[in-house]
Amino acid sequence: MKLPYRNAHFFVLLALALTFIAFWPSYFSSMRMAPFAFHAHGLATTIWICLVALQSWSIHRGAVAFHRWVGGFSLLLFPPIIASFVLIINVSAARFVSGESPFFEQAGPILGFVMLTAIVAYLLLFTLALRHRMNVRLHGLYMLATAVILAESAFGRLLQQTIPSMSFDGSGDFRSALDSIVIPDILAAVAAMVIYFRNREYGLPFLLAALLITIEVVGIYLFADAAWLHQAFALYSRVPEWLSVGIGFGFGVAAVWIGWSRPITAAALEQRIPAADCMQSGARMGFGTNS
Repeated sequence: MKLPYRNAHFFVLLALALTFIAFWPSYFSSMRMAPFAFHAHGLATTIWICLVALQSWSIHRGAVAFHRWVGGFSLLLFPPIIASFVLIINVSAARFVSGESPFFEQAGPILGFVMLTAIVAYLLLFTLALRHRMNVRLHGLYMLATAVILAESAFGRLLQQTIPSMSFDGSGDFRSALDSIVIPDILAAVAAMVIYFRNREYGLPFLLAALLITIEVVGIYLFADAAWLHQAFALYSRVPEWLSVGIGFGFGVAAVWIGWSRPITAAALEQRIPAADCMQSGARMGFGTNS
């Protein structure tokens, strides 16, 4: 069976390189001064991007054993990934309630919302990637879709470096800073939709990614100044960090368990995908119908 996007790992690695460039001024050039949350999130997401690239490369080269080994590591990495997203939300909450700057008093809650939508997207996409692991095409595209969710952050930082009014350091305009999230989001959603329309049979992962990104964009415009969101974020800031991070970690564990324990088998896939495709997919991955 010919697999799509044979060179996808090159684009994933390009996104990783752009991430280093984008976050150099605000993080990599001053790592000693960064809070622990930034280190945890940066390390976890960097490893994840490399993992997605390795997964794509290995299955296209026929290195099934290595592919499965890396896939097993993703099961261990995923809960810390979700916990690291929660840590970033907690940083925004702390800056919001401390009145660190007028900017974070305005932007803190909506930045928390943005990270929350990213958590939901990751939980959903990875759970579905695991459930569809017997079909290489769908499994691989769900994994690649997680990289699309992360790409927004890097492109947003590049915009902030290019357009000072979009800066998140507190000196920029609130609305312009939010545009540095919205613009990359829109571009990512459009790219995901293009991929979907080019291959509707297997494009559902990117349609779902586009939908989740669109929800984030709409939420930014609707809720940025919402009093209820500010009140909710203030209440959230009172939650002990060990509890919020533990809950995030728990959701990550639940996603792994649900995705792994409830695979969509060949019999179910035959309803939408030719039986030969399903059998070839499962055989190539080394899974039987009872795995």
